[in-house]
Amino acid sequence: MEILELSSIDLSWCKYGALPEYPGWDNPLIRDGTFIIVKDDGNKVLANKSGSVQPVVHCWTTGDTLWRDYTIEADVKQLSDHVLWLGDEVDISPSGRAISYAKARTGLIARYRHLRCYYYYCIEDLDKLVLYRRIHNKWSILGETGLTVDPRRYYTLRMDLKGDRIVCHLNGRVIFDVKDNTLPSGKVGIRSSAESRIRNVKVYTSKDAHRRFLQERKAYTDDLKSLRKRYPQPLLWRKIDLGLVDKDSTITLADIRKNGEMNILLTRGSDVTVMDLDGDILWKCQLEEGVELPKRGRQIRVYDIDGDGLCEIISCGEEELLILDIRTGRIKAEASIPTIDSPIGSRRVIPQHIYITNLLSDKNSQVVLMGGGYQGVWAYDHKLETILALPNVKIGHHLSFADFDDDGLQEIIASHTCIDGDGSILWMTEGSWRRTQPYHVDCPLAGEITGGSGDPHVAMACGDMGFLLVDREGRVVAEQRLGHVQHLSVGKYRRDLPGLQIWTGTRWHNYGIRTLLDSRGRILFEFEPDYGEDPGLPINWTGDGEELVYHKNLGGLYDAFGRKVVEFPKGLTPIQSYPPFEDVTGDQRDELFFQRDNFLYIYTQDRPFTKDSIYAPIRRWSECDWGVLSHPRWEETKPR
Repeated sequence: MEILELSSIDLSWCKYGALPEYPGWDNPLIRDGTFIIVKDDGNKVLANKSGSVQPVVHCWTTGDTLWRDYTIEADVKQLSDHVLWLGDEVDISPSGRAISYAKARTGLIARYRHLRCYYYYCIEDLDKLVLYRRIHNKWSILGETGLTVDPRRYYTLRMDLKGDRIVCHLNGRVIFDVKDNTLPSGKVGIRSSAESRIRNVKVYTSKDAHRRFLQERKAYTDDLKSLRKRYPQPLLWRKIDLGLVDKDSTITLADIRKNGEMNILLTRGSDVTVMDLDGDILWKCQLEEGVELPKRGRQIRVYDIDGDGLCEIISCGEEELLILDIRTGRIKAEASIPTIDSPIGSRRVIPQHIYITNLLSDKNSQVVLMGGGYQGVWAYDHKLETILALPNVKIGHHLSFADFDDDGLQEIIASHTCIDGDGSILWMTEGSWRRTQPYHVDCPLAGEITGGSGDPHVAMACGDMGFLLVDREGRVVAEQRLGHVQHLSVGKYRRDLPGLQIWTGTRWHNYGIRTLLDSRGRILFEFEPDYGEDPGLPINWTGDGEELVYHKNLGGLYDAFGRKVVEFPKGLTPIQSYPPFEDVTGDQRDELFFQRDNFLYIYTQDRPFTKDSIYAPIRRWSECDWGVLSHPRWEETKPR
C-alpha cells in the first residue's frame, strides 16, 4: 500500500516560546491560549505547561471535514494527573451543581467535527488509556485499559481509521480495535488538558484513500457551483463617498425623514451629517457645546421618538441620556444616567445598550436603557421622564421585547425575567433559581417562533447553560447543552419546516460552533466554519421565503446546511451599527452595507425578482442589539 503524508509538525525552524499558529494547522482555542515550544531531551517539543501564561485546554487541528480514512500518530508525555483547566468539559445538573467531565488527558483526536464532537484517544490521568467518542457533553467510552504511566517517558499513540473501524496503538501494539461510524468523517488533531509534551506529530493515508477524498471533495465543489447558480449573486448597487471617516465615526442607515427613503447618518464627536443614497449631503449640524456622541454605534439610535415626522438621535454616554434634534443638534430632552446603591456606596451605571419600544398605551415609544455589570433596567418616555426603574433586576448582555399578555404592548425580557411596562414581573423562567448568577442569558430573542399559534416564545442563549426555548409563560420547551452559547439569530432558514429556525453561536472554550435548531428547539445541523461566536444575520436575499445567514468574518451567505451559496468581494467590512442590511431598492429583498476606507458599498442582487408574491420579513431594529429575529411576512409584488 502506497503511503501519502498529509501533514506533520516540524518544530526545528520555530522559536522557543508561545506558538499561536503553525502552517496548515488551526488553533481553535487560540483565544484561551496556546501550546508553547520548550526543549526536552535536547529537542523542541510542544508543551502544555503549568508555568505558562495560560495553561488551559489546548487543541490543534488539521485536515478537512471530508477526510475519512487516515492515520494520526504522535509521541506523548503526560507529566501529571492534575487538570490545568476545566475548559468546556463541564455540565450543570438539575440542581445547579457543576458536573465536571474533566480529566488530565493528552492525546489524539480524529474525525473532528467541532470542538465538542470527535473521537479522542488519550492518556488519562496517569493510570489508563481511553478511547472516547465525544458528542457535546456525552463522553462515550469505546475502549479503556489500565496503564501505569511513567511521567518521564514518551508514549507513541497512533489511531488508524478506515470505514467504521478504529484501531488504536501504543508503542506499535494494538490496544483497541473497535467499530463505530457515528462520526464518519472529519479533521484530525491533538488535544491536552494536562501538563504534557508532544512531538513527532504525523498524519498520513493511503494513496487510494486520498484519491477517494479528492473525488468526494470535487463532487462537493461541483455541487456547490451548481447550487450557487440558483441564487442571485452580489451586484454593486452604490459606492458612496462618505468624506473623511475614521475609527471614531459611526454610520447609521435609517428612514430619517419618514418618507420611505433610507438616509445615511454620519456622526463623529459633535459633528452630524445626513446624506441620501446618492451621496448628496442633505444637511450638516453641530451639537450643542460640550455634547459629543459615543464612538460605539450601538449606543446611538435614530428614531422618531416624539412622533413629529422626523427622526431624532437618541444616545447614551457615561453621564447622560440625550434626545437630539437631528437637524439642529440641539438637545430636546436629557436625563442623567442612573445610579445604583450598594453596601459600599452609590455608583453610576455603565450603560451598555439602548432600545426603543412601546411599553405604554401611548402614541409615542419609550427608551429602554440596559445597565452594565449584569444588573439594572430603566425606561423613559419621549421626554426622558423615568417611567420604570428596576436597578436590581438581573440581566445578561442584551434585552428582548414581545407582547406576552395580549395587551398590545411590549414586555421586556431581561435574562430570565419577563417584565410588564408597569414594572411588575409577569413570570420567570421555569427553574430560574438554578439558572441565575453566575449564569445569565447572554442573548434572548422573543417573538412568534413556533409558527401558527400566534404565541410568543423566547429563544435564549444562556452561556455555559447552553440554549433554552421557553413559552409565553416561561415554561421550558427545549433545552440543549451546546457549549457556551453566546448569541442567536432567528429567521426562516428552512422553508420546508414549520415556524422559524434558530442559529446559535458559541464562545468561551468552544468557539465557533454554529447550531441550527428547529422551532421546537431540536438540533437540525451543526458546523464550525471559523472560531468566532457570531451566529450570523438573517438575510432575505432571494425573496422566495427562505432566508440565508450572513457570516461577516466569512464574507458570504450560507444556507441551512452550511454551504456558502453567495460570496461577496474580499476586503469589505460590514458597517458596525444597526441595521447592517435592509431593503433600499424597493423590492423587499435585502441589500448589504459594507465599508472600506471612506466609502460605503451597497450590494444588491444581480437579477430581478419575477414571482407574484415576495417574502418581506419584519425586523424591529429599534428593539435589536446584536441578535435579530426576522418576523415572517409576504407581500404581493408590484406590477412589472
